[in-house]
Amino acid sequence: MQKTDALVSPMVGHHPVSTRLGNILENKVGSRLTTAFMEVAADEGMPGDSVLVEGLPGLPSKAVFFTHLIPWDEDEDGAAVQVLRLGINNILTSCDNRGFTSVAFPALGDGILLGFPINLVARVLLEQLYEFERERASSTDLEVHIVLLPENKEAKEAFTSVQEDLKFKGSRRIVLLGKTGSGKSHLANTIFGKELFTAYHSANSGTVLCQSETKCIYGADTTLVDTPGFFDTKRSEEELRPEIIRCLAECSPGPHAFLIVFKVGKFTKQEQEVVDKICHLFSNDPLQHAVIVFTHGDQLPPEMKIEEFVAKHQNLSDLVQKCGGRCLVFDNKHWKKKPPKQYRSNQFQLRALLKTIDKMMAEKKGGYYTDEVLQEVEKEIQQQEEESATSNPAPRRFSWISSWFLRNR
Repeated sequence: MQKTDALVSPMVGHHPVSTRLGNILENKVGSRLTTAFMEVAADEGMPGDSVLVEGLPGLPSKAVFFTHLIPWDEDEDGAAVQVLRLGINNILTSCDNRGFTSVAFPALGDGILLGFPINLVARVLLEQLYEFERERASSTDLEVHIVLLPENKEAKEAFTSVQEDLKFKGSRRIVLLGKTGSGKSHLANTIFGKELFTAYHSANSGTVLCQSETKCIYGADTTLVDTPGFFDTKRSEEELRPEIIRCLAECSPGPHAFLIVFKVGKFTKQEQEVVDKICHLFSNDPLQHAVIVFTHGDQLPPEMKIEEFVAKHQNLSDLVQKCGGRCLVFDNKHWKKKPPKQYRSNQFQLRALLKTIDKMMAEKKGGYYTDEVLQEVEKEIQQQEEESATSNPAPRRFSWISSWFLRNR
């Protein structure tokens, strides 16, 4: 097997040989493995932490990351999965910091002891690899190998399937629409989990420029375009049109989804005017690509879901129907720390939002919103990108290989 700088081995608690891979490694080097581990492991550490053991002879790597994981709790967004994501990201970051150029990952969490379903393992591992690739600052190449036992055909099929799915998923381009004060900027920050967008607390902020940011979320580059004050009813179409063009240019060749944002509350004449202006200013029907997203979810009556709230307001219900029944609810302030499995949790709603958008994209075969103005903008952008690519070719920084096998000889 090809030698790498590092190999990753999962462990439960503080026991390096508690998993099958740990036992395979011990069979190769004997008791020296546990001795070396205890020499560098100061304490038990926290779930998601790793202990790096270097210099063990007879292994197909210069170093081993023993990573502390916890058994699956049957929740795809629960603590066990969050620890798994944290552990993967910590290892990749450590590789960059130490100047490693290659690392081998097994199917972390698969097996009797940790109990993760192999499809979930494949999705989480590949999502984190794709996300790290897009966000890392290092210019050094890093090869990431996926290590699978040769007899585990189910694992190979799972990784192949997820890999193809992530390639198809590609990227998401999302535009947030609504009046000032609806919570668009706070929502964008909630989706990204970072304070990247400037949030204004005044209903008359006077801000008229779009803001665009991109972050990898669950394996897919996600671009959000915030439009502060974009559809204030006091602004004329002449004032709005240049900013519409800029907004569309920010998500070229076209947005996959519009998030039309409202506060939980009465659907007044002013909200209806916002919707009317959206439909008027975009030449093709934007509602075919729209998701209605409510903020201030803490205003929902106890035990009520957003679909029940919508059903109580005829105009709102009609609007959601025009958007294919797509509606969700967030609370940018009070739901941040709620358990991710609960309905009143931003993590739960984010998963639901991304699944809704991905489903809409799949139904449209990856299609996105476009109109005549956007097509002209796209031509100009393509020309600029071609000129830039000719003068500044991008270096390769990261690769991963999915056909490595570890045998217990």
